[in-house]
Amino acid sequence: MASADAVETMDVSTGWSGAGAKAAQSRREKIEAKQKLLLANIGALIRGASSVQNLVGDVETLVTEAYSIANFRGFTIATDGSVTDPKSDSGNKEALIKCKEAVSQALKKATEADLKAKALFSTVAGGKVDVDDGPRDKIRGLPELPPKGASTEEIAAYWKSLTKEEQDFLIRWHPDEIGNLDGIEGWARDKANRASLRLKMQKLENAYSIKELKNNQRYQEMVSVLKALEKNDGKTQLLVFDPATGENGHEHTRAAIAAGNIDTADHVSTYVPGMTTNVHDSMIDVTQSMVDLKNRAENISHSKSVAMVGWIGYDAPVNPVEQASAIKPSDLLGTLKPENLAKGIPYALYKWGGQHVDFSVLGPGEAKMGGRTLARFQEGIRDSRNVGTEGLSKVHQSVLGHSYGSTTASYGVAQVRPGVVDEFVVFGSPGVKDGSWQMNTPVRHNYVLRFADDPISSGNTFKRFLVGKDTRGWFGTDPYLDGGFKKLDPYGPNTKETGHSGYLADRSDSQLQLAKVITGQVE
Repeated sequence: MASADAVETMDVSTGWSGAGAKAAQSRREKIEAKQKLLLANIGALIRGASSVQNLVGDVETLVTEAYSIANFRGFTIATDGSVTDPKSDSGNKEALIKCKEAVSQALKKATEADLKAKALFSTVAGGKVDVDDGPRDKIRGLPELPPKGASTEEIAAYWKSLTKEEQDFLIRWHPDEIGNLDGIEGWARDKANRASLRLKMQKLENAYSIKELKNNQRYQEMVSVLKALEKNDGKTQLLVFDPATGENGHEHTRAAIAAGNIDTADHVSTYVPGMTTNVHDSMIDVTQSMVDLKNRAENISHSKSVAMVGWIGYDAPVNPVEQASAIKPSDLLGTLKPENLAKGIPYALYKWGGQHVDFSVLGPGEAKMGGRTLARFQEGIRDSRNVGTEGLSKVHQSVLGHSYGSTTASYGVAQVRPGVVDEFVVFGSPGVKDGSWQMNTPVRHNYVLRFADDPISSGNTFKRFLVGKDTRGWFGTDPYLDGGFKKLDPYGPNTKETGHSGYLADRSDSQLQLAKVITGQVE
């Protein structure tokens, strides 16, 4: 690239004519053509190799899943990939099928990675790469943005292959895309998202009066984000800023703010809050809690740095009780239409509830969608730190989940690549996906906290009564009854606030336990 810049600025024609000038110009053009080919080949290698790397990551995840199931159920996996149940336990049939499928998919993905690598090297070695751009393009040898659907590993490799000038170009002209691309470094996401935030606020300020802006939901969400960014003495990073699209699972604005620097911190932790959390009402308080927790963690970290991320990256369910209490009698009367009543009173009431009350908190739908987004966010942090380092980054990552957010986090940790999340802790949890054996964390690195007066405990007990299962929580396995989750004691001399909302209280014993998890100091 440096050579291309030099050749691009060469002038071998001005004030020069004759055979020497023609020869020099011809030679310059040949060098430029060779540079275009080299850059195209490098671009193909970056794209292709990162795609292969992504497939290998899938293989690792599937292998880990297969062994997790096999170890938990006592299955045997032979070197040829066959899976058997020595006990021939009929209760294991479903798990056996799942284990066999994981092995089969792992082998399939491995073969696909091998064939893709072979095709890549054959294309480059055979001189078959298309030379579709060259030294004068803004992004040389690569597309201007990573392709849609690219993995976080591909995105990280793409980003690190760019010059600083090219990175700045993309941040300036594509802030919405760069700011929310998992796999890109925190400093770049922050710069892009802040630019996007300013542009969107300015657009609304030009369209509405000050009075109108006070009642504008979208604008007030942005104000909350701006105020939250002032926490930690302004040493924050806006890692996600994604206004609502209206699509299912993205009906609310998403945002994530880090207190600290995720690019350099020794410990990076992501907190997933639960029911009723939203950017407008919660971002400021969530960020303050992250600042308090970061300070507590750094106080016990033996001079290691900590970055705490408050992640509102999914549509957390609302409280249906609060919604129902705000319903007017006229709302009910308006729903009792003849066509609804004709189908019966229960149907009419169902239609009424569907219009006025959001019952999503009664199911894990939002948790599943949020889990997918969280897994990618976690992988993006790891991959942005791994690329360009010798070996693997030493960053220590943890995920914290509270209430419904613990369920969401469990779906994320269950599908994240092995080696990405080092510690997982839940508190006030109504249940996690399947159980500890599903979490892609090191063995004995899952933790749970619960106050005795937390009403979530009664909710889980009621759920077990309904379904007749010993370890069932409202949305999955109750982690407090799962032996794979180590119980941490939230009580101590500094415990002043308990219940469902006391876990993050500043300077509390519960906060200290979380700080120990974040810094990897749980005994």
